[in-house]
Amino acid sequence: MGNAILRGYPMIGPMEIHTPHEILRSLKDFVVHILTVTIGILIALSPDEIREGVREWRLVREARENFRADIEFDRKHLAPERANLKEVQASIQAALKSFEGEESWRALPSLKEIKPAHYVFRCTSWEAALSTGALAHMKTAEVTRYATCMTGSGMRRHRPMP
Repeated sequence: MGNAILRGYPMIGPMEIHTPHEILRSLKDFVVHILTVTIGILIALSPDEIREGVREWRLVREARENFRADIEFDRKHLAPERANLKEVQASIQAALKSFEGEESWRALPSLKEIKPAHYVFRCTSWEAALSTGALAHMKTAEVTRYATCMTGSGMRRHRPMP
């Protein structure tokens, strides 16, 4: 019957199973043997777990630093855009008032002077965090805060057409 299982497969030889060197005579011997095996397994696996934990911690730390850098960059570059927005709104209001008169065609040249800015928010850190899997190791509330900030409160970024 044992040969029927191995039929068609090359003979590998007897499997080596390391049993205790002595016969287990008591519960104490059994517990000592189980503890020895368990401690051996834990010792074998712990360096890998520690290495992975350190790697994940560094990945999250780097993602946070990149998020902060992108947010600070956007803040710095958004201030001139806000000023430009106020100018554009004032120009539009002036153009609308000039259209109310009888000679509204004279207001057409003033429309050419309106130049809204097209600032595109940086999202490289968000895309990098998605690609590396850093978000999976962060708390949900923190990811939600960064997602709201990096994606413009849930609105999609529109990049200007070339």
